[in-house]
Amino acid sequence: MSDAGVIPFQPIPQDGYASVTPLPPETGFPNVVPLANLAAGNIAVDQKDYPAGLVVIAQGSALQGSEPVTLPLECTSNKQVNINLGGPQAPNGVVILFTSRK
Repeated sequence: MSDAGVIPFQPIPQDGYASVTPLPPETGFPNVVPLANLAAGNIAVDQKDYPAGLVVIAQGSALQGSEPVTLPLECTSNKQVNINLGGPQAPNGVVILFTSRK
């Protein structure tokens, strides 16, 4: 898992949208994807619900305000991703980008 820069369009504790840019060694252009605050635990993110991807923030995380943050990035060609939100791999949140547009 690499990282992504996230610029939220609203304060992080609110659902909305964010600009996401993969950080090196990954490459890519900024993507605008939904941002959702969800309860910590095992979650499944399905591409049919979020075609390009999703920024998931753990409710009650230390992230606040609308300043840019860095979160773990999961780029995948799978149609569904299972994440342990709030766990050691994604303590405050995670960015999921789907690479297949089919």
